[in-house]
Amino acid sequence: MSNLEQTRAAQEVFICETCFKDRNSSIVWAWKSKEVKTEIPDPIVVKGHALFQSQSCNSCHGEGGIGTAAAVALTGVGVKYSESHLEALLHAPNSKMTGGGMQPVVLKPQDLEALSTYLRQLH
Repeated sequence: MSNLEQTRAAQEVFICETCFKDRNSSIVWAWKSKEVKTEIPDPIVVKGHALFQSQSCNSCHGEGGIGTAAAVALTGVGVKYSESHLEALLHAPNSKMTGGGMQPVVLKPQDLEALSTYLRQLH
């Protein structure tokens, strides 16, 4: 999706609200008003989600980090860990994590930041 398309998607859409009576009839026309807002996803979060899938994190932690029998849920890690601490854990997992089968995440710094940003926003 281009930036222009994203901007258009994020704009507020309005449906007119008017009530009027046609002079020549007893029909009352009514239009309801509703404001619809859409949000553009943060591109860093989108990139982090793609990395979560391409690195097969979802294989153990589940889609959206909800957890599985193989690995704990990652929801709430944004509250538990700072961005730098989470990135350090991803790069060098602790003994509990490696004992569960997690390998160190080897990514470029920008990609590691994107993955961390995605994980920190999971609820």
